Amino acid sequence: PLTVEFDVLFIPDAPKTAGLILPQLAYHDIPNVYVTGTNLWHSRQLIDMARQFAQNAVLVDGYFKDSSSPIVRNFVDLYRSVYNTEPELMEAFAFDSANMLFGLLGRRDIRLRHELRNHLRHAVQPKGVTGSTSFSPDGDAIKKLSLLRVKGDRFIEIQP
Repeated sequence: PLTVEFDVLFIPDAPKTAGLILPQLAYHDIPNVYVTGTNLWHSRQLIDMARQFAQNAVLVDGYFKDSSSPIVRNFVDLYRSVYNTEPELMEAFAFDSANMLFGLLGRRDIRLRHELRNHLRHAVQPKGVTGSTSFSPDGDAIKKLSLLRVKGDRFIEIQP
């Protein structure tokens, strides 16, 4: 086998590109390297292209609709029953954002736009379908991402 000086290979590209790269590791006899990617990899295309070469690959995503979390399960079931389709990342973020906003709009001490903005800066949503949400001092959302692994022909959640 080829000697490599790394344990992890991060491929920040689309599933099509990763699907071409992953088999090359086996072809060049590069064993025991963890492969990781971004949420772009959370696609059936990666599994279909790379098959056995994608096994145990690790990626992150902001939302995992197949999560075992009761909050996620309830959201997915309700969404399916209403829209007859699967909720994806944008729908999950919209749901959590709307819940946070509606929670603040229901407060009697928030009547003006600047009061809402100030409360949003300090808002914390401990549990949502996309995980917990809080905000940095400059207003960026702070999220805990889902860690996923390719197992067989599907993605599974890696529990912390």
